[in-house]
Amino acid sequence: MKATRQQVYAALDGERDYQDAKGAANHGVAPSKALEQYLYYMEYYLRLLNTQITTFWGPTANEDSGALESLRKLTALGVAAMEDHGAPMRNATPAQIASNRPSDMSPAPLGDEDGPGEEDGPWAEGWAERSGNAAKFSLEDIRTALMRAFPTRPTVQDLVIAELEKLPNA
Repeated sequence: MKATRQQVYAALDGERDYQDAKGAANHGVAPSKALEQYLYYMEYYLRLLNTQITTFWGPTANEDSGALESLRKLTALGVAAMEDHGAPMRNATPAQIASNRPSDMSPAPLGDEDGPGEEDGPWAEGWAERSGNAAKFSLEDIRTALMRAFPTRPTVQDLVIAELEKLPNA
């Protein structure tokens, strides 16, 4: 069932009111979060949404699975993040829109601030030489790659390394 833009915004406003009330009930005020915290919550609801839409089938699957509720929560979390951290306007020219090329507001590709390159990740120059085998990396190489890939998530780094250390020949 389609919705108008006004209906969508009303649903998001209602979800934001709920989120603020829930935060106030749990913390005394609706707390501001770091952008990374919003991303973690959004990742959770995105995984849940993915599970919901791939598990339920049929003409009413979206409604029956809760997928639309998860999408509302996920989108409202993005709204909350922009409320706390700013809402930059898109500045695309008609020519940029017509060309399907990224505008000045498009995010950089994954990698460092200048985008991905040969220096990013385990394919970086020198990794194969240090390990002696292009298909085998030391735990220190992997730890370095994890620190670069997940700089604000040391738990991810620790969990992966702990699992790798359990493997034979680690």
